[in-house]
Amino acid sequence: MGIKVILPPEVEPVSLAEAKAHLRLSTDTDDAYVSALTTAARERVELYLRRSLITQTLEYTIDRFPACEIDIPRPPLQAVEWIKYFDTAGILRILPAEDYVADLSSSEIARMAPAWNCLWPATRSSFNSVVIRFTAGYGDSAGDVPQAIRHGILMEISNLYENREDIVVGQAVALIPVSERLLWPYRALTPA
Repeated sequence: MGIKVILPPEVEPVSLAEAKAHLRLSTDTDDAYVSALTTAARERVELYLRRSLITQTLEYTIDRFPACEIDIPRPPLQAVEWIKYFDTAGILRILPAEDYVADLSSSEIARMAPAWNCLWPATRSSFNSVVIRFTAGYGDSAGDVPQAIRHGILMEISNLYENREDIVVGQAVALIPVSERLLWPYRALTPA
């Protein structure tokens, strides 16, 4: 089982200008570095929250279809592009979209189930027999991401900018407590 980013977000939830303002930087000297930190902070926050923030395309692989519903990682789920699977003969198939339903109404648990009067098909008994490609995230722009999450990202950027070493004496190498408190209410209930 695993999750892989196919198309990353086109924008970050925090702009370079916002990050520089938060860091109180007035020159362009560290722009490339701050941009890299912004991406790293967003990725770190996404892993902590177990969520996608800005619209992105992901693939989730599982070994077989479960008995009933599938919990899709990294909510909020926007759409399911396709489901491919290896049948018992080892032939790669695409599951018809009318054979399953996706729960797009909840940002807490992204899930899918067989459509009414359908069952998940039998798969080959091997690793990664089912691949689900889907789109997830709050939306296409930074403004779609809750402000508390955006502020948590700014705090992580600041933490990474100020602490450029692996080990900082007297500090833990983890999310800083204030940003953790900001982000905790948005942490997804499903595993990453």
